Amino acid sequence: MAEFVDANGLVYHALLERISDGSLAPGTKLREGALALEFGTSRTPVREALRTLAAEGLVEIAQNRGATVRAWTAEQIYESYGLRAVLQAHAGRLAAANSNPEDVEKLQAVQTQMEQLLARRPATFLDDLARLNAEFHATVVGMAKSTLLESMINTLTSVSMVGRTFRGFETEDLERSMMHHRDIIRGIAAGDAELVAAVMTSHILAARPAALAMLQASAESPKRSAAAH
Repeated sequence: MAEFVDANGLVYHALLERISDGSLAPGTKLREGALALEFGTSRTPVREALRTLAAEGLVEIAQNRGATVRAWTAEQIYESYGLRAVLQAHAGRLAAANSNPEDVEKLQAVQTQMEQLLARRPATFLDDLARLNAEFHATVVGMAKSTLLESMINTLTSVSMVGRTFRGFETEDLERSMMHHRDIIRGIAAGDAELVAAVMTSHILAARPAALAMLQASAESPKRSAAAH
């Protein structure tokens, strides 16, 4: 059983990475047989990984047509960032109302790691920043203590879209993002719900142009897929 679970995780994380870094472009077909052969597994772990990715909004599975990497339109990205700004601002309000020193310390620890990465800039720093950024926001949402709100935000938040957005950030974008995080932490620590909501709104909306730019860049580049052959 452990080997089966490990195979599921191996395939899932490998496909997630390829979708996130653009190696599997939107619209790419994901063929179970080809992927099973590539990863040296049966089709079952591939099928389970694709189902998980579909549940996360990264893959679309259609009857008789199989699985494809989800293709976001500019309109969908624009709207999703607008909705996320509203929902995550509300999460920030609730987090400020429910804050405790332990949660604030956790946020600060994640933020410190992000700023250290930004200062050092190792080869994988953008991917690592995207991961830590997701942890930061997940912590804020967790502090809101609302399972309904958490589910709604997760539905709108595509790991691949957010990861690619970080790759489109210039230095000033990254520095602005760090400044927003620091202000969010201060507001939560002070219990200032409206300050946190205002900063969170600006924070999410400020990333929208980069997400749209990355979508445009992706549309202009040739599609690549190791699973399409």
